[in-house]
Amino acid sequence: RDFVHRFQAEARAAAALSHPNVVVVYDVGEENGQHYLSMEFMAGGSLEQKLTASGPLPWKAVLGVLSDAAAGLSYAEARGIVHRDIKPANLMYSGTGTVKIADLGLATTLEQEASEAVDGRRVFGTPHFIAPEQARGEAVDHRSDLYALGATAYRLLSGKTPFEGASTREILRALQNDAPRPLKELVPSVPPELDAVITRLMEKAPGARFATAESLR
Repeated sequence: RDFVHRFQAEARAAAALSHPNVVVVYDVGEENGQHYLSMEFMAGGSLEQKLTASGPLPWKAVLGVLSDAAAGLSYAEARGIVHRDIKPANLMYSGTGTVKIADLGLATTLEQEASEAVDGRRVFGTPHFIAPEQARGEAVDHRSDLYALGATAYRLLSGKTPFEGASTREILRALQNDAPRPLKELVPSVPPELDAVITRLMEKAPGARFATAESLR
């Protein structure tokens, strides 16, 4: 019951959000005991689907993804919303090729079942993309979403996640202690400027990342 109340409240709050780079939530309700929300149809599907179907994206396409997503995150930041689960599956293409953020404002319920991390703590988010401070269960802010956007760009360009592991625990331990394999090794064609942007987004210390989504854009 608590989950349903939270789901409904967050879906209604999400329906009040309006930005060209945020997927619109239209309605929330119940039909024959099934709880649902309706949202804008994204004809191009998710970036994860695109990656699976066609392989890594060209760097110019990833540049467009970063620009569109940064605009959506800037809007979220201005409203005090931290997504907490930015990843290729939550970035979607409209029919005209615009990238929009899905599930903004729904991050504590949708696709957010906690996974058990190091020391038995429960961590919300997707292990391959969350920021180190989020993995430690610390307070997060908009810079945590910027880290996840950097990890997303890394995957879109290379087809790989920054850190690999046989379990959530292994991935999160690597996230805390290791540096990702240099993007330039995996994708030699990436311009140094774009490589530098993604590297900065994925700095382990929040203060070393871009200060705001707008400064990234």
